[in-house]
Amino acid sequence: MAKPSVIGLVLLLVASANATAQDGGNRLSCDGMISDFARNIRDIESHGGFIELRRNSVKVAAIDGFEGTYAKTASSETQLCFGTTAEPATKGCLNRTTGELSISKQRNVPAQPGASEFERTWAGNCRNS
Repeated sequence: MAKPSVIGLVLLLVASANATAQDGGNRLSCDGMISDFARNIRDIESHGGFIELRRNSVKVAAIDGFEGTYAKTASSETQLCFGTTAEPATKGCLNRTTGELSISKQRNVPAQPGASEFERTWAGNCRNS
């Protein structure tokens, strides 16, 4: 049987790691494809971006057109979603299991019939940096 001091140390380390991840200590590098429907550009490779998971928000950096800090809108063991409600709305979701990330920005003017409702999208994979 483990000594109480060993058990206490293990619990302290686990709690500390969890607090660090929730306070923004978890930064993920992301590579994917970006499309800019307003400029009729599709599936351009995007490398070197990252997201930083914080307690109540997600910071997106070096992903063209999506840089900023967004409020978390939903969170579970398998998924974390974030975004804005201001027009044009920006929404993103990270699959915590696979690392798949998708972000989209809606058009601030109605789309023409048959056109995408999005101004810009980004889809790819993220991993611990």
